[in-house]
Amino acid sequence: MARVKKTTELMPMEKPSMLPEDYCDYGSALIQYGSIKWQKANKMLCDGGEGSKESLPLSLEQVQYLNMRMAGISMADACKALKISPAMPMLWEEEGEKGSLFSCCVDAIKRKQAVMLEDNMWETAMVDNSSRRDIMKMFLIKPRMPEYKENSPSAVVPVQVNISIDGQPYVADTKFAGEDEDE
Repeated sequence: MARVKKTTELMPMEKPSMLPEDYCDYGSALIQYGSIKWQKANKMLCDGGEGSKESLPLSLEQVQYLNMRMAGISMADACKALKISPAMPMLWEEEGEKGSLFSCCVDAIKRKQAVMLEDNMWETAMVDNSSRRDIMKMFLIKPRMPEYKENSPSAVVPVQVNISIDGQPYVADTKFAGEDEDE
């Protein structure tokens, strides 16, 4: 009987579609999430339903771009597929300012990317046998466990002390050992 070799390799993910028409979904989870954040920021009432083209301040191009980015397509590739300048998404963010629906969706995409990167780093830290593994583990554990957070003293703040003896000013040397005269 032949032994089947177990593999821990992950199967490559299916490459996302590069066709903009596959990303026209105003009711996608990303747009719904962004809409909730946007409505809360603007103290609007949520209707609880899926977004519609008429109710959301996003163009079809913006929806396609956002959904493509959420699918893992790079900014450059999404812009190329949509036949728009790579500066256009930055312009959309600038026009809408902080707290716009587009900006809320971009924030969600960035958050997703950060979580995915953190997951990847956790996996690497657990299986990597190099010396960088320990450093990576420390950076990953610091936010989760208070006892590992930085506890170094804050920067030394210079203090001026004026001393006078019998009305005469007294000069005190306040330099620390090893400090240069120029400082």
